[in-house]
Amino acid sequence: MGIIEKCGGHKEWNKKSGVNRHGDEYRHFMVKSAIYNILAEEGHEVRTEVEVPNGWIVDVIDADTAHIYEVETNLSPGDRKSKVQRYLQAECMGRVIEDIIFLDPTELPLDMKELRERLRSEVIF
Repeated sequence: MGIIEKCGGHKEWNKKSGVNRHGDEYRHFMVKSAIYNILAEEGHEVRTEVEVPNGWIVDVIDADTAHIYEVETNLSPGDRKSKVQRYLQAECMGRVIEDIIFLDPTELPLDMKELRERLRSEVIF
């Protein structure tokens, strides 16, 4: 069984490629889409809106590296700590989540070329 399928949750999404929306604002969605695209271009198995075993849904997960990418605007230190505790404890896709990368879309460029260049420096291969 592939590591994505072990997560459960949105099972119909786990079988498809592409970026899924979960009530996202435009800028949030564009950042998530760019992350997905960058990782997929490198040959990584990537999914969006995946439910981890504790019931929480993560924005983007790279199944090859077990990294989660959370796109959050004005994330408070308390919310960041809470997400780290929830997600890093999760065993998902046959392995423990390695890291969480938080990205604030309001701190990223609007221009797609600039956005992709900036995100390439944030994404972990």
